[in-house]
Amino acid sequence: MPEYQDFAERLIAEWKSCLNLDYSQKQWDVLNLEMLLSHEYFATYGRTALQKKKAVNIEKLRLRIG
Repeated sequence: MPEYQDFAERLIAEWKSCLNLDYSQKQWDVLNLEMLLSHEYFATYGRTALQKKKAVNIEKLRLRIG
């Protein structure tokens, strides 16, 4: 299963290329952290299978941001 960071790296490259949006790594990490903190799983699968990995990704971002 691909890691969240893999998706985030592809998305920032797409936004830069297609939307001409340019973020520093810290800005991008803060934006992603805010998104993950506000995101909520509604389906049972998301709450049972994905929530733990989301919590890990939130912690990784918090450590990177400092």
